[in-house]
Amino acid sequence: MKYDSRVARLDEWGSRIIQHRDEARKAFALMQAIRPCMRFLEIGSRKGGSLYVYAGACEPGAKIVAVDPSIERRPRIVLRRVVQALEAEGYDMTWIRAESQELGALQGVQGAFGNESIDVLHIDGDHSYDAVSRDYQIYSPLVRTGGVIILHDIDNPNYEVARFWKELQARGEAGREWKSGKASGMTGRAGIGVVIK
Repeated sequence: MKYDSRVARLDEWGSRIIQHRDEARKAFALMQAIRPCMRFLEIGSRKGGSLYVYAGACEPGAKIVAVDPSIERRPRIVLRRVVQALEAEGYDMTWIRAESQELGALQGVQGAFGNESIDVLHIDGDHSYDAVSRDYQIYSPLVRTGGVIILHDIDNPNYEVARFWKELQARGEAGREWKSGKASGMTGRAGIGVVIK
């Protein structure tokens, strides 16, 4: 399924992709270019918008893992519908209902992937500096050589992801970035940063 048709399906479940459409489209295209994209991990799925859209860039039958505690009732119901839709499309779907920094979450991820390397990691959970840097520290080693790490909100002054992204740039780890301005469903800028392992 193409990007636009996946975004359109989100309305069925009361979800949406809370990213700038042009930035998300570029991330989707990058994921499609990874062959094969058989293992996709998303940290922070909320209502499942980016999970559903980005999963469509992976191969049929790919292993998709979402880590999200889904504490609020409405987002939990919507995310459950998205997970069910992905399963119906033939994806091997696992939803780990935990905070990403909990030991159980990492163990769940490792178990779900059978200790195989991940092709794509999307970090979009807690946007505090400590949390995003810890998510990167915990999960980036699981990404295979040639795999991709996508960070959301690298250009949003309301979140500390921007600070962490600048550190990655200073260390020479940061790759592409897309900054397109105000994102759909957000009050400010967003931005996507990509690290190629």
